[in-house]
Amino acid sequence: MLGPVQLRDDDGAAVEVPERKVRALLAALTAAAGETVSAEALIDRAWGQDLPSNPPRVLQAKLSQLRSLLDTASPGGRDLLLRSPGGYRLDLTAGTCDAAEFRTAVRSATGLPAGPQRAELLEAALKLWRGPAYAEFTDELWLAAEIAELQELRLRAVELAAEALVAAGTAEQAVTLASVVRQ
Repeated sequence: MLGPVQLRDDDGAAVEVPERKVRALLAALTAAAGETVSAEALIDRAWGQDLPSNPPRVLQAKLSQLRSLLDTASPGGRDLLLRSPGGYRLDLTAGTCDAAEFRTAVRSATGLPAGPQRAELLEAALKLWRGPAYAEFTDELWLAAEIAELQELRLRAVELAAEALVAAGTAEQAVTLASVVRQ
């Protein structure tokens, strides 16, 4: 999610998600961070005002495609997409989602003193970014808060990493880090 919406397999290779609606569902479920999203909300986020003739049925078909792609990415991956009476949720962890991994790393680094260990952890976290968060969906209102939070956390990570690099006596790396992240 830290760039164009992508699905990756267990080896880190990209698994193509060829349809924008399926990527929108993946983005919506990921942004919910394990919380249940109603079918109505998923339909609204994937189709907006341009609804298909039978939205619930088409949603089921697209979720089936997503389950197949999750299985392609990791055997048994389809089990990550859970249905409950209130809707659907994606059971993600820091190890299965770059945004969750990034948040966890920044949270961990915040507890460390400024120095090489903090800098290393934050530099690794910042390398997870491949472009703007949820890149193809940056203009979607339903993702605005999630994108803003990730951007703010990214800026905080750069600030903490720069402080750590300066404390470690490598101020020139702090300048380089700031200029690379700005691009």
